[in-house]
Amino acid sequence: NKEQFAGREQRRIRQIFFAVPKESSRIAEIDAKAGAVMKRIAEGEDFEKLAGELSEDQSKQYGGDLGYISRGSVLKEV
Repeated sequence: NKEQFAGREQRRIRQIFFAVPKESSRIAEIDAKAGAVMKRIAEGEDFEKLAGELSEDQSKQYGGDLGYISRGSVLKEV
């Protein structure tokens, strides 16, 4: 059934989104916040739960789930 699965490689992704403030004085605060979340994830906390609690966008209601993406369909940084 190879023809059924042929096509572009896809990955399912999740995010925890923090809005970048216009005031450059708050960027360090957001970086620290993101670093603390990354540490919690590395220590074994559930990503989906953290996204639901901390993300600052609509994906929080889905545990940060953005669905499936294809290579080249999003920003290079992603």
